[in-house]
Parts: sequence; C-alpha cells; structure tokens
Amino acid sequence: MLSHLHPPGNLTNSTDHKAEDASKLAILFDTVAKSKVLFMKDRYDDGPIKLTHWQSEGVEASIIVELMKQASIPVCMLLTFLLSFVSSVCKSRVLKFWPLSFIWSKLSTCEQLGHRLEHLQVISSNRKAQNQPQLMRKANIFVSLLADVALGILLMSWLYRKNRIGHLADTLIPAADHVAKELQDLLQWLMGVPAGLKMNRALDQVLGRFFLYHIHLWISYIHLMSPFIEMILWYVGLSACLGLTVALSILSDIIALLTFHIYCFYVYGARLYCLKIYGLSSLWRLFRGKKWNVLRQRVDSCSYDLDQLFIGTLLFTILLFLLPTTALYYLVFTLLRLLVVVVQGLIHLLVDLIDSLPLYSILLRLCRSYRLAAGVKFRVLEQKTGKPLRLLMQINPLSYGSVVQTYRLPTYSCYPKDSWGSLCKKLFLGELIYPWKHKGEKQD
Repeated sequence: MLSHLHPPGNLTNSTDHKAEDASKLAILFDTVAKSKVLFMKDRYDDGPIKLTHWQSEGVEASIIVELMKQASIPVCMLLTFLLSFVSSVCKSRVLKFWPLSFIWSKLSTCEQLGHRLEHLQVISSNRKAQNQPQLMRKANIFVSLLADVALGILLMSWLYRKNRIGHLADTLIPAADHVAKELQDLLQWLMGVPAGLKMNRALDQVLGRFFLYHIHLWISYIHLMSPFIEMILWYVGLSACLGLTVALSILSDIIALLTFHIYCFYVYGARLYCLKIYGLSSLWRLFRGKKWNVLRQRVDSCSYDLDQLFIGTLLFTILLFLLPTTALYYLVFTLLRLLVVVVQGLIHLLVDLIDSLPLYSILLRLCRSYRLAAGVKFRVLEQKTGKPLRLLMQINPLSYGSVVQTYRLPTYSCYPKDSWGSLCKKLFLGELIYPWKHKGEKQD
C-alpha cells in the first residue's frame, strides 16, 4: 500500500507485450493503494485520535503527531505571509532599475537567495500535493534545506571558534600582495624578451605600463580596505546560518571581486586581440577582391581601386607585425582568467550538487526500499504435486541511480552549453567568455 511504482523509462522502445504487462502492474499498484482506507483501523486506534498502525505504536505517539499537525498550520501561514512579503519586495520596481538589476543578475549570492526563496514558498504552501511526484518534491526540498542549513551552521561554528576569522583576515592581505607581486614580475618578464621572442618594443612597453598601473591601483584599493576586512568577514560568516550554499556563493563572489583586475586584463587583451583578428580577416578579403555583405550575410566580389589596395596593404602589414605582441598578452591573461573561472566553476558545481541532490528519496531508498518500487519479483515457497503453488511476492526496489535521476531537483544555474569546438573558436577569435548566469533560465 505504501509502495509507489516507477515504470522503466524505456517502455516506449519495448515490445507491446512488455508494455501491456507494465500497465497491468501499474493498475495493480494503484488498486492496492486505493484500498488503504480499508486498513485504517487497528487495535491501537480506540481513542478519539485516529492514526494508522504503520505510523504509531500507541495513542501517546499519535497525540504528539496530531499536535504537531495542528501547530504546523499557523506556522505555515505565518511563513507564507513573510515569504510573500519578501517576494513582493524582490519583484518591486525598485530592483528593476539598472544598477540594482545588474547586481542582482550577476552576483551568485543573489541568485542563490532567490532560488532558496522559491524553495521556501514551495514547502510552506498550504496546497496539498496532488500526486506522488509533487509530494516527493516537497519532501526533497525540505530535507535539502535542513541539510543545507545544518552544514552552514557547522561551518559558522568552525569559523568563529579559535578566532579563525581574524587569522583569515590576517592572511588575506599578504596573499593579495603576493598575487600582485607575481603579476608585476610576470609583466616585467613580458616587457623584456619572453621565452626568447622578439616583440614590438613600443607596443610592449605601452601595454606593460598600462597593466602595471592597474596593478598599482588594485594594491592601493586592497590596502585601503584592509582595516575593514575582518569586520566584513565577520558579517559574511554569519550568512552561513542561511545555508552552506549561500556561504559558497558568497565565496564565489569574493573570489570574483578579488580577481577583478585579472578580469580587466583579460577584457583589455581580448578586445585588442579581437580587433586585430577581425581587421586582418577583413583586409585579407580586400586582397582577394572580396567584401562582407552585411545585408545578405555572405562574402561577395568587389573591385577596389589602387589607393584602397595601397592603404589596405599598409594596414595589413602593421596589424600583422603587431599581432604577436598582442597575442602573447592575450594568451597569458586568458590562462589566468580561465584559472579563476575553473575555481568558480568547481564552487558552483558543489552548490548545484547540494541544491539538486534528492536527499529524502535517497534516505527513503536506504531505509525503506519498498516505498520506491521498480516492479515485483516472485519466489517459489512450495511446489508439490497435488497442492497449490505457493509464491512469495516481493517489491523490487528502484536503483539509486534511478532514484537520483527521477527525483533530482531543478537548479538555477544555466551556463551556456557550448561545445569544446565553439569554446576554442571563441578563444581563438578573442570573444569574451562570460561565466555569469542568465537570470530566468533553469536546467535540470
């Protein structure tokens, strides 16, 4: 009666005989589940409070369960009111203005808080689940929230014990100075003769001094914020009580802020490199008597006069000889940027794992495997001539992989699903690669 049948997903590709057997088995499970009301009374339910025999072993436990049910109604109503108020504030027009909307859509913390707000609205809703998948989804969200908050509280207790926040703040400034010094040494190496390559000295000096000035500004900014870093980390540590995923999202945003100068270097190098690549491709079409037709989005033939060919030759030569210097700076800062993106990607993968893992379904499969049924199996108990055949029917539980695949919760992350070929093409052409999430999209 408590088992829920999960038919295999490949029934459409199977034979009609197997599909018919599966449908008959589903009807059997549904009929048994509807007969649960016939077994609601037992010897323990003599008092005014009725409870089934598989939920309680006595009247005392049933009274506690009934009181908890009655108390959950006003709690859910209050929580629903608070969540509706918070969601109305989040959807107000104030947050739709450009600075606030930009910050809300780019920061991982804001996205994670909005995702958890949706989860709280789902579990605090007073509407009863209509079917088994909705009930399991609510239970998975509730257990996921509890586990997330418990892990966050453990992290918060670890941070505030033995003054670890102060030690972290003391090591943050020297670490930032060390990274800045390494970047300065890298730029000095690029401004010389890197790996024996002879670069364009004028452009090399301009780019090197430009990036060195940005590093100087970044070091000044870090030292200006150094008196407030411990206080900022102290308040950031309190956010762990909202859940481990919120703390990890804040960590990702802190990494993005601390490496903002690397991102600026990458953008400058990528834009300059992209400009030269597209300029060289356009001038190469000029040599072949071609041009790009913007209206029809194709390459057409075109005749050029002598002055246009002469100016195009000069520009092509200048861009071609300046390309190695620009490409070297772009390559170095792209590798640094990809390193930061990989670290942030690992953090977001951990956040998505915590958000999407159906913990309640996994625990149900571990403790009460008969609740998640993939079918039934029979075992022969007695087979004698002249006597009826005795069979034992047992529930065939769903596998753990199928449990995760069936009840996996949707996540808010939506990274562009670019193939490795398109990613390499973007890197070669100097197109910017944004790891930011796009608001309003979800993926399972």
